[in-house]
Amino acid sequence: MAHSHLDSDADAALHTSLQQALHAELTHIDPEAGLAQLHARLQADAAHAPVRAPQPAWHDSLRRWFTRWPTALASLVIVLQAGLLAWQNHAPQEAAVAWRGGELDALRAATTPVVVQFAPQASLQEVSALLHSLQAEAIAGPDARGQWTLALPATQAEAALASLRASPLVHSATAP
Repeated sequence: MAHSHLDSDADAALHTSLQQALHAELTHIDPEAGLAQLHARLQADAAHAPVRAPQPAWHDSLRRWFTRWPTALASLVIVLQAGLLAWQNHAPQEAAVAWRGGELDALRAATTPVVVQFAPQASLQEVSALLHSLQAEAIAGPDARGQWTLALPATQAEAALASLRASPLVHSATAP
């Protein structure tokens, strides 16, 4: 313990000695002379610096072109994308509906919709198993009254509706 106290006293004494020596040196330095020496060193370094060879005019124009064309290309792509998005938003929607209409008509013909309200005690796992056994799919819901719209295979709609009505998991089932 005494050893570290001695080290600390020696360090403090060394620090004080260095501080006094630095202060004495700074009082003898002429600021103008120091500035003149700094300027002389900087000029000497500049004189020994390698001189860059002049580049031909075509090189400068080529360099400018290569640094500007990516920015111009990116700007063009952004403008084209914005135009495409604006055009898509203003395109008539009837074409999209007509294209999908055939698929919707086929789906409507193959399925029968049923509106179902499940019993409050029915778990998700039980409802999923019931729908799977009837090959039914939930296509909408739940609405504000807690009712779901299911799509039943048209060929089995009557039997599936009877099974839904008989199930303890179902509160009500109606064909619209």
